[in-house]
Amino acid sequence: MSCIWYFITACWMAMNMITLVKVKGAKVVVCEQGSINSSQGTEVKMGSSLSVQCTFYEKGSENCRKTILQDHIELPTKRRNQTAVYSEIKELRVNKTTFVCKTNCNTKPITCGIDIKVGYPPEEPTHLSCIQKGEFGNITCTWQTGRHPLIKTTSLLWVKNKTHKLSFINTNPSFGDVTFSLLDEESQYSVWVIASNTLGNASSQILNFSLQDIVKPYPPRITFINNSFSNMIIYWEEKQNTTVLEIRYRPLNQNWSVHLINDSFERMYILTDLQPFTNYEIQMRTKMSIMKGVWSDWSKPILNRTEEAAPVAKLDYWFLLEYTDSSDQSLIIFWKNLSETESRGFILYYEVELQIQSKTDDVKNVTKNNYKINIPKPSGSILLSAINSKGKSPAAIISLPINTGFPPPQTVTCKPNINSISVFWNPPEKEMTPLQSYVVSWTPHSRKKRDLNWIRLAKDKLSLNISEIHPNVCYKITVFALYDQGIGIAGFIQAISTQSVPTAAPKIEVKHFNRTSIIVIWKAILVEHQKGCVSYNVYVDRLDKVSQPLKYGSINCSKNEFIVKDLEQGLHYQVWMTASMGTAEGQRSEKKTIFLNKEEKYDQLIMQASGIVIVCLLLCVCSTILDRQRIMRWCSVLLPQWFTYHVPDPANCKWAQEFSSNKDQKKFVHSPQKNDSLSSWEEPETFEIEEVLENNESMWDSTHENTANDEGNARLDLLPTCRPEDLIIYKHQLPSPYIRNMSQETEISSDAPEFCDVDYISSNLLHMESSQEESSGFMEDSFSPFPCSPFSEPLILFGGKLTLDAVKIDCNSFLD
Repeated sequence: MSCIWYFITACWMAMNMITLVKVKGAKVVVCEQGSINSSQGTEVKMGSSLSVQCTFYEKGSENCRKTILQDHIELPTKRRNQTAVYSEIKELRVNKTTFVCKTNCNTKPITCGIDIKVGYPPEEPTHLSCIQKGEFGNITCTWQTGRHPLIKTTSLLWVKNKTHKLSFINTNPSFGDVTFSLLDEESQYSVWVIASNTLGNASSQILNFSLQDIVKPYPPRITFINNSFSNMIIYWEEKQNTTVLEIRYRPLNQNWSVHLINDSFERMYILTDLQPFTNYEIQMRTKMSIMKGVWSDWSKPILNRTEEAAPVAKLDYWFLLEYTDSSDQSLIIFWKNLSETESRGFILYYEVELQIQSKTDDVKNVTKNNYKINIPKPSGSILLSAINSKGKSPAAIISLPINTGFPPPQTVTCKPNINSISVFWNPPEKEMTPLQSYVVSWTPHSRKKRDLNWIRLAKDKLSLNISEIHPNVCYKITVFALYDQGIGIAGFIQAISTQSVPTAAPKIEVKHFNRTSIIVIWKAILVEHQKGCVSYNVYVDRLDKVSQPLKYGSINCSKNEFIVKDLEQGLHYQVWMTASMGTAEGQRSEKKTIFLNKEEKYDQLIMQASGIVIVCLLLCVCSTILDRQRIMRWCSVLLPQWFTYHVPDPANCKWAQEFSSNKDQKKFVHSPQKNDSLSSWEEPETFEIEEVLENNESMWDSTHENTANDEGNARLDLLPTCRPEDLIIYKHQLPSPYIRNMSQETEISSDAPEFCDVDYISSNLLHMESSQEESSGFMEDSFSPFPCSPFSEPLILFGGKLTLDAVKIDCNSFLD
């Protein structure tokens, strides 16, 4: 018996090492050393239960351990006999699973296995339709298969007329689509679909049609569009003779408008009542007749824009008031861009027209969205308009001057939210005139004034949620009440949606302000480091002892300096700053040390400056010529004698003493002979001297080495006073004008120049002049501020007391 068994096994292996019996829908898979079978076959309905059994052919496998694995997971098994085990599987929920049989006696890891597919039976095909592409095209039928069966499913499309019945196969389990060639145009057709798989089958409803019912024309093609600001003329062409046309159009990204056209043989249509300067999307489709046929696909969309028209809306504006030192008002006007439907074209510029007393005073064309203007004293108005290529918008009027004394909104508060700020307020307490509306403006506090946002609200609105707020940015919010003749302004408040501690400290500089005060100057923190609505704190600490530093806190972030007062002199102080957000302070700045000196150097500087100012005022008062001369004469008294170069007193001269003894002699006499010594002077015969002024002849001795001969004589006539250094010259000669004055007794002409009345001359003329004249002339000349020219140097200087004994007089010129 055993020999027969081995023989059968050997023959089986010789014929085929592994024989796998796979028959469609079969429940058993036979392998070399065993078999496996499924109670439901290899395709199972989703959620069903089945039983899997393994049978082992190997001899001696009775005593071996036999197992069944599902996707590598061992299942609990039951023994059916000595060579077979089975396992019950309930509610399969996977699309595909594998079962294998194993035994520990076999050298091979797997004895046999089977793949089970889990799916659904086909659903009824729906939405069956058939169309003919073009007037002479093929026919395409489509349908929906419903839920995906997850297993192989076949669909058959059946087509039947009176004489024929055809079927077309579709193997796509997701979508039904079959195309076939043209049939008889006159026939009526019936079509239906049957879908089937191993789990079941389903059939669609029958569709009856003729070819005229299912013809779908090709879409038309738009060839040209001619437009104005409110109309469009559309031209198109198509490949077949359709009679029905449908046009749809819309402003870009808006809702469609549809027009149906019958008998569209002209291939032209006019769209009316369009918006100016607007992009329109336009499409078309056609149909063979109004009752039969299928609509074609929509044509490719065409974008076209209508022409411009004059703007129709007023500008939405707001303003900021500024006051100059002269209490004049200046206005910064802001306005928003018009929307596309309002502008009806491309805005070229904005017109700002200033009218004073109903007459145009100035017109400015502005390309930006803001403009600054000084408000004139007379009443007037500002007209704002937007200009495009077709005209200008209606003017927005701002009446001038702007009255800000009306009741403002009350109790303005803010509530921070995530990326937004809610603003609340109460209506004005007393309304002098009816309230029209509110305006809420906001701007980042640390930025320029020209970054302004605002919104207008009806008078019954008492709150606003401002969105698109950046985190960690401080905003300045103001609420305005608008009246017919002015506005009421509530004080601005600072608000922030989210905040954190400042990440930087200000850079500071410390200077003396006065004896007991210092001034702290700083640069504001950059916006990205502020992290919200910051304030500044100044700390001052004494270095001579350990104490709590003085804190000067909550300084407004708009300031950049602070004066610390009432500090003690003679001490060193250390100063630093921080930026804070509420109670949270940021990092410290660099510490600066300063010393307050006890010396009153500031008072000294003030006194010195005051003295300089007083002197300057006195100089201004004494700026006239007469006052300057008097002051210089008084100052000349203080100068030393060696600087003034006074002429020696004639009383010290022997010759003068001898001459004065003869009081009756009134003529000045001299010897015509030249004598080198005054001590040997002899009285010559007297004669009268007549003065003859020589224009260019030198009055000095030829041996004189001074180069300024003629120039010096000319200068003598121009000087305001006689110069002693010109009298005391080399060889001690006197100029002719000097001799002339001494020889004229009492007949001194009033025409004589004043510069010749010097001390030396007056000594010889004492007996011929009154004492009053002597006193007057002496006082006038002695106080001359500059008796000598500053541009001429004395040729001979004598130290000590100079007398006329040392002077030689050359009288040769007297005889000329």
